[in-house]
Amino acid sequence: MKGKAVLIVGGTQGMGAASALRFAAMGSSVTIVGRNSLLGEGVVSRMRAAAPSTDSRFRFRQLDVTSMKGCREFCHSFVSDLRSEQAQLGAVVLCAGNLNYGPRRLTSEGLESGFALNFLSRFLMIRELLPFILEHRHDTRIVNVLGAGNGGSIDYEDLQLEHGFSFIRAAVVHATLTDLTTLELGQRYKDHPSKPCFYHMFPGVVATNALANGGFPCLIAKPASWVAPLLFPSAEKVSKTIVSIASDPEYGHHRSPGLLGPSGSEIRVPGYLKDSKDKQLQIWRVANEILDRI
Repeated sequence: MKGKAVLIVGGTQGMGAASALRFAAMGSSVTIVGRNSLLGEGVVSRMRAAAPSTDSRFRFRQLDVTSMKGCREFCHSFVSDLRSEQAQLGAVVLCAGNLNYGPRRLTSEGLESGFALNFLSRFLMIRELLPFILEHRHDTRIVNVLGAGNGGSIDYEDLQLEHGFSFIRAAVVHATLTDLTTLELGQRYKDHPSKPCFYHMFPGVVATNALANGGFPCLIAKPASWVAPLLFPSAEKVSKTIVSIASDPEYGHHRSPGLLGPSGSEIRVPGYLKDSKDKQLQIWRVANEILDRI
């Protein structure tokens, strides 16, 4: 990964920030994306300190990932930077997301906020970056960090949960949709000469601020923040697996979709994904139709 560019969406804290520091130490040029500029600039400073040389470039780009227009504009700017710097895009890590404990909320673009954050923004980022990735033979790896294998039976006519919203149902929907699109991407581009690899990873339960960020009540989030480090792996530990998936040669042979568990090992395709081609194509069409309207 030395000298290659890496993009981390959701890179200002938790697993994303820890992964950014690992890539920086490997000599990669890293761009992190997030909402909080104070946190973002802090990670940039830490990446500079971790870098083995001054040749690498480190950037923070402030972005509300629930805005599809904002995501699209960012991708165009990012690709423009890659072209002007003649950079090789080594990896894209998509880990911006949370559990929305509160009531169903809509973004300014009329999307359910969790659907926008946990699924559609990721789909859009991949869609907008793919032309550059396919144009160049950089063996780019795209790693979605969410909930591989943790989906289930969902209502394909109500993907944004207008009826019966709950954070548990939303998590199942977003994991299922990401599974399906990972399968579809792998099948579409498995023989492409640019050799892109697509992964969806379930990191397991990690000691992060996910509950607080998801709007859980303080009486739940605060005690959980105390107990979690005693029971669950840290973001720093999990980031080692994320970076390995994105860079280690042992994952390079994957030319088909990779659904991966917390250790980075491939998981068995769950029952809800059996004979899923029609569902893959349906989600591909629906996601593109939504984005084309925005």
